[in-house]
Amino acid sequence: MEHVNLGVPPCSSLAIIGPSGSGKSVLLKIIAGLITPTDGTVQVNSQKVSMLFQKNALFDSFTLLENLLIPLAETIGIRGEEATERSMKMLKAVGLDHAAKLYPDEISGGMQKRLGIARALIIEPEVILYDEPTAGLDPITSRSIADLMIELQNINKTTMVVVTNDLQRAYQVADQIAFCSNHTITAVGTPTEVKNTRDPILRKFIYSNALGAEL
Repeated sequence: MEHVNLGVPPCSSLAIIGPSGSGKSVLLKIIAGLITPTDGTVQVNSQKVSMLFQKNALFDSFTLLENLLIPLAETIGIRGEEATERSMKMLKAVGLDHAAKLYPDEISGGMQKRLGIARALIIEPEVILYDEPTAGLDPITSRSIADLMIELQNINKTTMVVVTNDLQRAYQVADQIAFCSNHTITAVGTPTEVKNTRDPILRKFIYSNALGAEL
């Protein structure tokens, strides 16, 4: 990534869109501290940062409940009855409390995504990073997941950064949208400003995205 200058106000949401290979996920991992930038600085005004990876990174050999108990114990040291109560409350918030004893391979892709969101939020982060949260989901499930992200952000007052190739979901969840092209950010604006952009590269991306949705 080069010449990137972005700011995300507290409790707001930023979506990063752009073609595959443009550097979106790299930028998200730099924000998360998983990749060290070769130049410049990243300032995150919180130590409580969580991330939902594109593949969810679930523990396949543990139940849905255990997938939440582990980060509670390992990250913030909460165990026992309190951990179970918190985990069941979070599973209920994402509509999975009825499946607490099931394993990830026993639930649908949309439910796995809900579990990934629950696990990212169980440590009560102030900043949450989403890498392609609706990738591979059908349109109805995709919209449902985005609705859940917005609902939980409003409840928990988190700052949200979302990398996505799904332009409709970006419009749905974001206060601001940043367009990533050729490993830099070439445009930033509200969803309405992005829809009405005169930037030829961004316009081409929007058209291609809409055409793909129609197909």
